[in-house]
Amino acid sequence: TSTQLSIKNSTIRGWGALNLWGDRYDVVVEDSTLIGHNDKPYNADGWNGFGVIVLEGDTTGKTDDHVTGCSVKLINCTVKATSDTGNLQKAILFNGPSASNSVEISGDRTNFIYDEGLFCVNNGDGNSLTISGGTFSDDVSAYCIDGFECKLNDDGSFGVVSTTPEVPDEPEEPVVPEDPTVPEDPTTPETPVGPSNPSGPSSGSEGGA
Repeated sequence: TSTQLSIKNSTIRGWGALNLWGDRYDVVVEDSTLIGHNDKPYNADGWNGFGVIVLEGDTTGKTDDHVTGCSVKLINCTVKATSDTGNLQKAILFNGPSASNSVEISGDRTNFIYDEGLFCVNNGDGNSLTISGGTFSDDVSAYCIDGFECKLNDDGSFGVVSTTPEVPDEPEEPVVPEDPTVPEDPTTPETPVGPSNPSGPSSGSEGGA
């Protein structure tokens, strides 16, 4: 069994906004803002680099606590990675030795903001990242699923759009009004038949002597 986690209409901030450890999570994040800000002291060896969405592995090698078999779905989310100390802050980080995890990104209102080249770093094994919508800071063509492509926008960002042209809805057939009912001609009343001409008295004189 997996642990179910649903996040909606939320804002999460931190060194990492979503930092997962353990096995078999199913995480769905919708209509939310995830901000990962790196203000840790600069480390030239990269030890203080991090990410907004992190699927963890114990990089110290002291434990076997690594994320495996987790699913993360991001739908219409804003994800922002910032750093003010020179440490590399990725949007998505699969830390080694995480394994067999998946991240799916979808939704026309999805927006990822990060420094160029820091969209995703995958230090694990068998992890996957797929995209079927959204706006990104650099070219993410390598992650687009079949039927989608990454295009340069006028403002310098990159948008993932469907390659299947939209089929316009067929117009509804106009409703043909029924033929109006023609009222029947009123029945012309029959002309009354008058009585026959009355017979008058017989003409002639009465006889008599």
